[in-house]
Amino acid sequence: MAPTIRYATAADGVSLAVATLGEGSPVIFMPPVPFSHIEAMWEVPGVARWFELLGRHLQVAVYDARGVGLSDRTCPRFDLETMCGDLEAVAARLDWADFALCGFFNAAPAAVAFAATHPSMVTELVLWGGYARGADMYPLPLTA
Repeated sequence: MAPTIRYATAADGVSLAVATLGEGSPVIFMPPVPFSHIEAMWEVPGVARWFELLGRHLQVAVYDARGVGLSDRTCPRFDLETMCGDLEAVAARLDWADFALCGFFNAAPAAVAFAATHPSMVTELVLWGGYARGADMYPLPLTA
């Protein structure tokens, strides 16, 4: 089952690519920035199959983060507030008043922030591979 791709417009005018498939209760998967490309991921058999299985029971939405994939590449901001605003634009484009939310890896903090500031919109929150501080997962030396 191939997804339908459409576009949402963020508050600052950035175009965000959104793929949807399936029927049932809605769930939005936040992208792990900068690792998203909704068109290319459907070419990965395991990923495509996983979303197709979910789509048998749920209405699934996955979107490309600003700056990557099919979304606008030139973007002025990439902060937590902007990521939450992008999710809000995606939900508005889909006309979903409430939905389950899944934050992959480094999208987990934005998913938590969105759920905390929009409790009436988020019916369930799933964090997958998330962490609060990137430096805890990928410590980098600060010396040259």
